[in-house]
Amino acid sequence: MESVFRSDFTLAQYLAVDKKSFLKEMADFLAMKKVVSSADDFFKVIWARENVMSTGIGRAVALPHGCNETVLDFVVTVCQLAEPLPYDSIDQKPVSLVFLLAVPPSRQSNYMKLLAAISNFIRTPGNLDQLLNAKTKEEIFNQISKIKVEF
Repeated sequence: MESVFRSDFTLAQYLAVDKKSFLKEMADFLAMKKVVSSADDFFKVIWARENVMSTGIGRAVALPHGCNETVLDFVVTVCQLAEPLPYDSIDQKPVSLVFLLAVPPSRQSNYMKLLAAISNFIRTPGNLDQLLNAKTKEEIFNQISKIKVEF
């Protein structure tokens, strides 16, 4: 079974300064990893989405996502932040855990399934606390590896 979660896309204790620069850094990270062909174009897509409505879903979690022709691979970057980041979340609380979805246009139908799987996982008692309290990227990856989604 294909997994959109990979250990080399799992970041622990990441120091972010502000929402915009953090999302730009994540777009640059995806370009460096050859997941997107243009960091700038991918950033424009995710930032435009943030300007319509914040992807901060509450409970210290954000689910930014972008789908355009610059995305070459379907992958989720999971980033646990070193310090809570103001994010304009629906509960007005800062974010400590970010799931950034990069979705190629050919996989757009799968991304709603993925959002639902992540949402269900973090709503299950104990799962979110374990992710927020993890100390290493290995601990985070072990937790997110439990997220099951069928494509």
